[in-house]
This record gives sequence, C-alpha cells and structure tokens, in this order.
Amino acid sequence: SQKTELNSVEFRAMEYNFLRKTDGDFELLCKLLKSTDVAIDSPVFKNIMNSVNDNNRVIIENIAAGKPILRRGLPARKVSDSDLAKLMMFNRNNKNVSSLINNPKSVTRFLKDADEQIANLRKVYSKAKIMDDGSVRTVSNTEVADAILLGETKFNGANVKVEANSNILDDMEMLIHGQDYIKHFDVRASVPDAFNNTKMGDVAAINEKMYVNDGKTMVPLNLSEASFRELFPPVQRFTVHQGHIGTCYLDTSINILANSKKGRVKLYQMVGEDAGGYYTVVANAKGQKVRFNRFTRHAQHMLDQNGLAMIEQGYCKTSGRLALEPEFITMGRPGETQFMIKNESGNGSALTGLTGDSIDQIYDKSTMKSFIIENAGKDDAFIYGSSKKVGNGGDSVFLNNDYNIAQTHAYTIKGYDKATDNVIIANPWHSGVDIPVPMDIFLENFRRLDIGKIS
Repeated sequence: SQKTELNSVEFRAMEYNFLRKTDGDFELLCKLLKSTDVAIDSPVFKNIMNSVNDNNRVIIENIAAGKPILRRGLPARKVSDSDLAKLMMFNRNNKNVSSLINNPKSVTRFLKDADEQIANLRKVYSKAKIMDDGSVRTVSNTEVADAILLGETKFNGANVKVEANSNILDDMEMLIHGQDYIKHFDVRASVPDAFNNTKMGDVAAINEKMYVNDGKTMVPLNLSEASFRELFPPVQRFTVHQGHIGTCYLDTSINILANSKKGRVKLYQMVGEDAGGYYTVVANAKGQKVRFNRFTRHAQHMLDQNGLAMIEQGYCKTSGRLALEPEFITMGRPGETQFMIKNESGNGSALTGLTGDSIDQIYDKSTMKSFIIENAGKDDAFIYGSSKKVGNGGDSVFLNNDYNIAQTHAYTIKGYDKATDNVIIANPWHSGVDIPVPMDIFLENFRRLDIGKIS
C-alpha cells in the first residue's frame, strides 16, 4: 500500500536496485517498508535505497528490526532521515559500520565530520575568475552537496534531479573516516607489494616516490607527493567546470578519462615537474611537452585550478593550429594568452589527440540506443553525446531544461539504468553530478555519439 506514495516507475527502480544489491532479500525490503523509522516519501529515501550494499546493509537491518540509530545526548535521540542517508552513502566501504552505528558517540562524531565535508563542497576552492562582462565567478561543488542532501539541484532556473558522482562519494567517505587517498608504503616495501595492495587507478607513495597502478605494474609518476596533492586533490580530481570557450568536447573527454581507472592512469602521467620547479604538461599523444606558467585570471579556459585544467590548457596549446583570440587581449589583461583549437570540429578526436586511442561516431538512433545499453558504464568505454542544434545562440539555448540539456553541447555518457530506462549523463559545466535522462528524451535531443575504447 505504501507504493502509492511514490511514483510507480521510481519505486520499481528503487526496488530493483535494492534487491540487486542485497541478493534478492525481499524479506528485508518488506521489513524496511513497514518500518516507522524512515519516511517512505522523504527526499532522501531514494538515496538510502540506492546506497545499500552487502557492507552497509546492517544499517537497514537495524531499522527493519525497529532498533533506532542514536545520536549522543541526554537523552539520546534518533538520527534524522537526512543523517540516515549520510550513514548509508558514506559507509559503503567501511567494514566497521556495525560498531559505528551501535555507538551514539561515534555516530555523532561521524555526522559532524560528514557535515563538514558536505559544507566544504559548497566552499570556493578555485580562485576568482573574471567573466566577459567584468563580473567575478568562483567555483564550488554546491550541486554535489545538493545531490547528497536533496537529490536535486537548480540549473538554469529549473530543479533538476541529480545524483552525486560515485567516485566523489568514495573520496568523501575516505575523508570523513580520516583515510588517505594515496596509499603509503615504507622503504621495506617493494613495487610488487604496492601493486598487490592497490587497484588500477590507485596512486601510491613508495619510499617517497609516486606511482600509479596501471593494472599490470606500478608506473612511476614525475610528481612529488605534495605536487600530486595540489594538482589532483580528493573530489576535485573527478570534476571539471568548463569555461567560456567552446571546449565542451575536450573537457568532456578529460572528464571521461578522470572518472575511468584506465583514464586516470593516462592523465596522471601527463603532468610532471622539471628540475627548475616548473610544472610540465604532455597533453597529447605526440609527446609534445609544454611548461606550465600560471592559471589565467579570466574565465575562458576551465574554471578549476588543478591538474585537469593544466591538461586542458596544455592540449589547447600543443594541438592543431594555434590561434590567439583577439578578444582575449583587448580586455585590459595583456599577457594572459589563451589558445583555442581551430582545426577540430568539436568531437571525440580529443581522445585521439590526448591518448592516441581511435574514435568512431554513431548517428542512427537505434544503434545509439543499443550501444548505450550494452556499453555505458564500462571502465574502458569512451562515450559522449552531442546534442542537436535548433537555432542560433549556441549552448545558451536549452533543448530541455528539466534535464539540463543545452543545444550543440557535449555530455559524458556515464551509464544506463535498466530499471528506469534512464541514460546517465554529466554536463562539463558541473560534472560532479550525474543526471538521469529517460532514453526517449535522450534520443530526441542528441544527434550523435562519439565512441572509443580507452586502451
């Protein structure tokens, strides 16, 4: 009977995901739905249902058994629905979750740390950038915080349903639990030891030297640990924020690589530092190296100030015909040269330019659909969609505000949800959140897929 409080399609999707992640534990699902300790129609219920796994299902079992999770106090009080969602989302990998939820003092401390990390998402982590109109713009991940707490955020004046990037949730979980995203091994450890205790895409410090696991061995990085932390910090290493030149296809390509284990291996090797203490970038398959001087003050290139932004600028500088944009030197800020690629048509050739991997394109709607269903979400899959054009105005014209789809714009295709028939996309303007789009609406608004395989 409680199903009537939810959209039927949405409920079936949550039911499907819950049963898939609990090996078909229908009895546990029924107990949860009958529980009075969680509001079935609350905005966080979806997050709770979708975050359950074999590791943190103990939380659901407590709720289903009528055993409340308590916060410290006199008297102790039950956690809120929002707090319950945080406990679910940020304990997906915590093997000690049972001892955590049975200790009100630990629960209170955990929730305080979780709130601090969520608040950090809303803080500015990039220096101010000057816009074309003279205004100042800074970058935060407010939309990620909204996704965690509300399941939606506001884009272009519309409330858009979003989900937090799972890689970001993993980084936040490590931060909340006081863990390091860089694995450390002392002088007694060998490279094989580090390889056997890390996964592909993980970064490790072995005797103060940096390595990345490429799935076969530990590959040395030409960065100190301090430099790696500066350029690829937690959370930020999985997000891009496109600036005001037409590099959506490039920023989308970088975003795909950053969120792929194989792709991260390639990106981390593109940035180094020379004997003079300057950062260097080899952001193209031809091996051309450029010394990186500084981030620009205005908002043409990527708004972030990290290694991904350096790779974007390095690629623009070393690929194709370089063209100094005249408007960039008439804004009263001489010396801040910006480069934009003139001989690319804004497509997946950025993958070839960055890594040497080849790309192909699909225009047929039926083939697009079947390819997404079969391949979206695979770690080595490079898939992005190009939206159609309906008139002048570039990507300032929106095809569908409910799903944040602008015309003539490139989006990461991150996955496919069989239960809802949704395509999961990410916009390079704010790639920290995933946007579920019904397949029919996706096909209506996207004209092409650029596809490839990350080698």
